[in-house]
Amino acid sequence: MSQLAAELRASPGALTALVVRLVKASWIERVSDPDDRRSIRLQLSPDSRAKLKKTMDAKMAKMHELFDRLEPTDLAELHRILTLLDNTSTP
Repeated sequence: MSQLAAELRASPGALTALVVRLVKASWIERVSDPDDRRSIRLQLSPDSRAKLKKTMDAKMAKMHELFDRLEPTDLAELHRILTLLDNTSTP
């Protein structure tokens, strides 16, 4: 939890409260770490994983639909711009 809290820049208490709510809502599950019994891992529940896949598949279909409308030169320009943005983004 402390590692996740640090990565999300949240307090451990706030993150713990959020995790409790997400577990109660069956969005995520707590799983024992096989390498460290003191650690608990968080993972999406099977139902959440299925919902996420369905949502991502729909988003990808929509993106393909939108990109299919573009001319090859427009796609090349979009690729150039996205590459430029990716190369200048800060970690």
